[in-house]
Amino acid sequence: MLALSYYGVLALRGGDGVGLSLPEPFYVLAVAFLFVVELLKSRHKGLVALVRAGLFAAVFGVLVVLGVEGVVALVEAPGAALDGYAGATVLSIALVLAALGYFTYHSVIQFDRRKRIGG
Repeated sequence: MLALSYYGVLALRGGDGVGLSLPEPFYVLAVAFLFVVELLKSRHKGLVALVRAGLFAAVFGVLVVLGVEGVVALVEAPGAALDGYAGATVLSIALVLAALGYFTYHSVIQFDRRKRIGG
């Protein structure tokens, strides 16, 4: 998703004023779906669950919107990923960022768990 989002950002920044590939209500529906799924699967209750679901929907909602735009941009101009092996570079950076995000998320959870247990 990060790699596709990169191409989505390029498409929106360098676009010819066309706008979004899909109508906005479809993107709002995707973000709402992410919010509900995270809220329902959350182990937490109350404000913690709402904040967590909101952050999840915001972060992954942006990735979904930009990812869809990136897919459309690459379908229309596949050379963008092939010129100078840009696709491999973008994928490499996205892989490292995803790994850092995953590591950070689990480190915070583990720290929080140790803090609650007291050890």
